Amino acid sequence: MDFFRKTGMMALGSRLRMLSEKVTSDAAGIYEMYGTNLRPKWFPVYYALSDGSAKTVTAIAKEIGQTHPSVSSILKEMRQAGLVDLRQSSNDGRQTLASLSEEGLRLREGMEQQQADVAQAISEISQHSRADLWEAMNEWERLLGEKSLLQRVAAIKEQREDMNVRIVPFDDSRHHEAFRRLNEEWIKNLFGKVEDADHYEFDHPVENIINKGGTILYTARSEEFKTPEGRDKALNTCKLLGLEGIVAIGGDGTFRGALALSRQAAEEGIRLQVVGIPGTIDNDIVCTDYTIGFDTAANTAVECMDKLRDTMQSHERCSVVEVMGHRSGYLALYVGVAIGATAVL
Repeated sequence: MDFFRKTGMMALGSRLRMLSEKVTSDAAGIYEMYGTNLRPKWFPVYYALSDGSAKTVTAIAKEIGQTHPSVSSILKEMRQAGLVDLRQSSNDGRQTLASLSEEGLRLREGMEQQQADVAQAISEISQHSRADLWEAMNEWERLLGEKSLLQRVAAIKEQREDMNVRIVPFDDSRHHEAFRRLNEEWIKNLFGKVEDADHYEFDHPVENIINKGGTILYTARSEEFKTPEGRDKALNTCKLLGLEGIVAIGGDGTFRGALALSRQAAEEGIRLQVVGIPGTIDNDIVCTDYTIGFDTAANTAVECMDKLRDTMQSHERCSVVEVMGHRSGYLALYVGVAIGATAVL
């Protein structure tokens, strides 16, 4: 149809519904042609009972992938048509057992030729089609079971909107209120309430946060996290907060901890995606030329030593300057070369 060629995949649901209605209408005609007392919508329930056993409404619903109320309604219609018998379970009076009646069993025996003819007709359609609809449906059901269409569209929408995010310099006169509301909402969502100390920080962002270098979280290495029990606490916190992933920003210690947490989560069957971003002045992360923070630390050290050089020259002295960098030595080496140091140890 021209309409669907114009709309493309946007009308996928409408097109599938029209195809379903067409097939269902033909199925009703086929049942009538063969004199089969069955409606198309009854067939999944009928097939589930065709082995002759008695099943609960819940079991049938689970087997055919329909809701409990839908199956219950179909069973009542089939009982009125004399195809099923319904009775209370002897083990649990709250459950209803359904089984094919004698009429339903006789109907099964008379449907063999009808089913063979229908199967041949569908096979002929498949042979004349360039695509295997049945296999495609299986693949679509598998993919939508892994991640629904709604989830996929939401992810694309979020990704598109993220591309419109701009990072701008903080201007207290313009961004003060937005900064406070954004942080308060974040803390409330995660922890339920905002402490008085947090209100003070957000009311004075320039003095307490923006103008200060380094971290404002005051986090430190945790000896407990190095143990499986400590990482279990971390995983339980992730589940409590509903976290699906962690972005670990840091150096060698952070990456080792993130790797241990990821492995323990996998061993315990917990779905937790862990991504590492190299952020350390030590520059000690493999496969990374320059880590986040290394260039800033090196330039800060060079700026300080340029000022120190004036004092050394005026007093005709030498100085020994110690920089950070843990065990890697990259920061000392780069700074030493940049300032023309006599020796780098």
